[in-house]
Amino acid sequence: MRLISCYIEGFGKLRKLEIKFEDGLNCFVKENGWGKSTFAAFLRVMFYGFEGETKRNEFENERKYYRPWAGDVYGGELVFETDGRTYRIQRVFGTKKSDDESVIYDVETNLPVPGFSDNIGEELFQLDSVSFQRTVYIGQNECETSSTDGINAKIGNISGSTADINNYDEASARLKAVINSMSPNKKTGELYKRKKELSELKERVRRTGIVESRIQKLRERRESIGKMRSDAAEYQYNVAERERAAGYFPGALPDEKELQEKIDRARELEKMKARLDTVKMPLRDRERCEELMSRYFPHKQDDRSGIHMPSDMELDKCSDIWNEIRQNRQEIDRLNRQLANVDSTSDKAVPGYIAEEKKTYGRKISGVCAVLAIVAFVGTLFLRLTGVITVQIMALGFLAAVIAGILGIIIRNGNRAGEHLQNDMYSRLGENAEDSALDVEDHTSLYKEISELIELDKREIEENIKKLQSVTTEYGLHLDLDNFGGDIDQIRELVDLNRRQKALSRAQYECGSVREEICLYIECLGFEPAEDVLSQLIEIQGRLNNYNDRCMAVSGAADRIHTDNDVTDSEVNLNIDSRIAECDVELADLIGELEDIKDIAVQLEQKQPEFDCDIKRYELVSKTYDLLGQAKEKFTARYTEPVKRAFDKYYLCVSDKENDMQMNSEMDISYRDQGMYRDKETLSAGLKDLTDVCIRAALVDVMYQGERPVLIMDDPFVNLDDRNMVGAVRLMSLLEEKYQIIYFTCSQNRVL
Repeated sequence: MRLISCYIEGFGKLRKLEIKFEDGLNCFVKENGWGKSTFAAFLRVMFYGFEGETKRNEFENERKYYRPWAGDVYGGELVFETDGRTYRIQRVFGTKKSDDESVIYDVETNLPVPGFSDNIGEELFQLDSVSFQRTVYIGQNECETSSTDGINAKIGNISGSTADINNYDEASARLKAVINSMSPNKKTGELYKRKKELSELKERVRRTGIVESRIQKLRERRESIGKMRSDAAEYQYNVAERERAAGYFPGALPDEKELQEKIDRARELEKMKARLDTVKMPLRDRERCEELMSRYFPHKQDDRSGIHMPSDMELDKCSDIWNEIRQNRQEIDRLNRQLANVDSTSDKAVPGYIAEEKKTYGRKISGVCAVLAIVAFVGTLFLRLTGVITVQIMALGFLAAVIAGILGIIIRNGNRAGEHLQNDMYSRLGENAEDSALDVEDHTSLYKEISELIELDKREIEENIKKLQSVTTEYGLHLDLDNFGGDIDQIRELVDLNRRQKALSRAQYECGSVREEICLYIECLGFEPAEDVLSQLIEIQGRLNNYNDRCMAVSGAADRIHTDNDVTDSEVNLNIDSRIAECDVELADLIGELEDIKDIAVQLEQKQPEFDCDIKRYELVSKTYDLLGQAKEKFTARYTEPVKRAFDKYYLCVSDKENDMQMNSEMDISYRDQGMYRDKETLSAGLKDLTDVCIRAALVDVMYQGERPVLIMDDPFVNLDDRNMVGAVRLMSLLEEKYQIIYFTCSQNRVL
């Protein structure tokens, strides 16, 4: 079969368009919006008519969608050749299918040809519209295909002899409809409803024993109700006692748990009061604390809240520092005394001192010698002048004076002759003078060492005084560092007194807070707080327990007479009479129900066999449906292999390599990747389109062993890359050898 020409009078945006077709590949390369998809749809509609005519949406209803834009005649004609004869189809479409006009002419005679119906596509291609669109016709973005009953019938080459395969869907649908309508498992199924009805009947029949048991118990209950009148008096007594107990409370009843918590708090308050007695301070201690505060914190007279006391550890540290200062001062006094001794000893021990002493004594002896010489000279001269002595004696006197002078000179000049005499004279200065001269260096070193120790102690005293001053500054203490030893003891006393005073204040505050909390709770209950709140709360708890006991008694009595609380004697008696009447009514209902159950049992005996018979019929239909499906699977399995061989041939053409793919009886392809077979839906869009085109070509090959149909393709390779497009060109070259192809595209890159 091949198309020769077509003329479009009006179809969508296309109007008055005439096209002639060639054998092989007819490639239409037009820009977007030209109407390529509309042209392809025109060819399909000329054979099969419109799709979606029942749809209201004009985008889904093709008759509305392709109505001519310019208002031209809706339709056209198509000239084609098949089985050696040439035909011309003329179609004019109306607003609905019944308004359509369709005529088929023999081109040679120009006479209408009888024997063709409006479904000329099915008669020419031996396919229904759906099968046509899954094989021969590829719409825009519709490369994907799958098996249909029409395809199966065409491949099996049985459409000319029997309609079994074409009627499979209808037969299968009818069987499925019967199964669904009869289903015992679906809520809409007849058997399900009857099964439910039978279950309800069986359930009601099973209630026979229950109803009989309830009738027996109800009769016993009716007898027991008459005995309740004796309990009514007890009930009313407990109600009165309950009201009297409730009258004690001026407001709402307290919560038991909260009341117990407040009692526990009151007991804690008593313990706090006992502890408060242990921390009370005598007047003298408070006065002493105030005195010490004024002494050591004079700048805090108006506000004592910001006073912070040093800790015992800090006071101990200050005491240690003060003891170190005292020890340093004592050490300085001792070192000063030692230094004085070293000074006095070193002065006598040095050689200069000894030499000076020797000079002093030498001068003294020389002076004596000079005086003696002068006295001798003057005395001799005087005695000679007075004539007392002779010249010889005078000469001796002068000689003695000269000798004394010479001796003084010798001693003064330290000649060796006088040295022994001087040593005898200086013996009183100490025989160890030379040994003392040898210790001069040791004395000097000792003096220096003692001086350094004194300086070190002074520095330690300064550092410790700074530490004490930092403590006094931190806490704002007013201390006399000269009398720090006495102050530190009094500060310890102040810290202890202040700690006791704070503990007393805390205890008094806690006691007051707890009592205020309890008193507030008592006031919320509507009572005036007493001095002894614990006893008052215990009394309230006792009254509450009494009320609760009465409530329980009322509830117990109410349960025994089966009535509500807070009713009068007459109401109780009336209630008993009412309940006896209720028992009578319920007994009558149960007896009536028992009679109904007996009637239901008779119905159940009739309906159960009918239901069992219909269940067997349902199972037979279900088995038939399953066997029909298996028969179809076996039928389609026969031609799966020829289709697979044709597919392998075309896929090898596009991919230039062997494939490792599987095809099932529904014509679904799966490919092997990483050791597993995967559905073709996991392929990229381009590879999936190329695979689907190969499947379509394989199906057409197997379906049409004789005259070949026309292949209509609306840009099927839009998703292909350059490499796969090369394979598509090879595929189309192979196909155009056997088929006339009407190919539409919008891109020069996809021109074949």
